[in-house]
Amino acid sequence: MTDKYRYAAQRVSQVLIVTVVTATGPAIGCQGQDLVANPSAPQLPSFEAATIKLTPPDNLRDAQWSKPGGGEFRATNVTLEFLTAMAYNVDARQLNNAPSWFGSKHFDLNAKAEAGVVLTREALRPRLQDLLEQRFHLKLHHETREERGLVLVVGKHGPKLTGSKGDQAPNFRIDVGPGKLKGNNWSMEFCALMLVPKVGMPVVDRTGLTGRYDIDVEYDPDMSPEALLPSLSTAIQERLGLSLVPQKVPVDIIVIDHADPLPTGN
Repeated sequence: MTDKYRYAAQRVSQVLIVTVVTATGPAIGCQGQDLVANPSAPQLPSFEAATIKLTPPDNLRDAQWSKPGGGEFRATNVTLEFLTAMAYNVDARQLNNAPSWFGSKHFDLNAKAEAGVVLTREALRPRLQDLLEQRFHLKLHHETREERGLVLVVGKHGPKLTGSKGDQAPNFRIDVGPGKLKGNNWSMEFCALMLVPKVGMPVVDRTGLTGRYDIDVEYDPDMSPEALLPSLSTAIQERLGLSLVPQKVPVDIIVIDHADPLPTGN
């Protein structure tokens, strides 16, 4: 387990579009690259309306954000690191070259989708990407790197998964805190993503399972000798019929080339 992947981040190759530095403060840039629009890039859908402001100093507390499935998305006391990870569906530790304020400057966001659009996670992500481009002039690119990690595979006795009834939004999280891995309507890809902060390294889904499942796993996060619960790997084998196998895995690294520390006006 590497220090790079040891702690969970609460907060998630095509070069995206940005503009030049604004007067609100210094920005970071990738030396030698022109920060210009790529005319061939596909147009991202956008929110009908959105406001994003610095969180008031007297209101700093735990981050909160709305559940998927409505017509609006609200988030309070969240960082640009969190929003970028959410927008690109990655663990925050896959963000490289971010400025020092990326995970420490906090914002409140209120956004409304176009009429008739339900903001599932899949619908939310491209709109968040567009918002970060437009308001923070975020520019980034993807790199694939081979790193030490784990692959999630079906165990030798076959899966023991419970098919989802579909009465929750896709990838609905019930409890993914210490010692818990619980949720409804999960894909195996999402399950692998939820395992990343728990094992402290990248996890890639290689189960070959394409369905959606309800997950209910409890384990001992400390692996103490007196524990009544099994370790995470044992619990996954016993409850889900899956195994975690050490292996070098490809990891999608998002390299931050440019970002403004404050958003443009609402």
